[in-house]
Amino acid sequence: MAEAHALEELQSELTCPVCLELFRDPVILECGHHFCQVCIIQCWEAKADELSSCPKCRKSCGRKLRPNSLLCNVVESVRRAGGMNTASGITGWDLEGTPCLPPAAFGYFVFYRNSAGLCELPCT
Repeated sequence: MAEAHALEELQSELTCPVCLELFRDPVILECGHHFCQVCIIQCWEAKADELSSCPKCRKSCGRKLRPNSLLCNVVESVRRAGGMNTASGITGWDLEGTPCLPPAAFGYFVFYRNSAGLCELPCT
């Protein structure tokens, strides 16, 4: 069950707090929070007469958006692996968090939950 909690945390970390989807073109603000580039621009355009601030912590910040290439790569890997789940016959973890194979049998994986169930992403 600890694995299921870890998966929920991973999915939460890869989700934009504005659109509640996996990040698309993630950017980081001066405060350290991440958003989809389009989402943060739309938030700021909706409040054009106010100072720019982070929608999450409300700290004032400049409109300088820094792309986060590492986060972008992780999200894209998760997207590509979307079809990799136990329901499709690929071994890994079942929905209760029990390994279908001994952990040593399949090396290192990142596990996450999507609409298809519990999925695995091999780390290379």
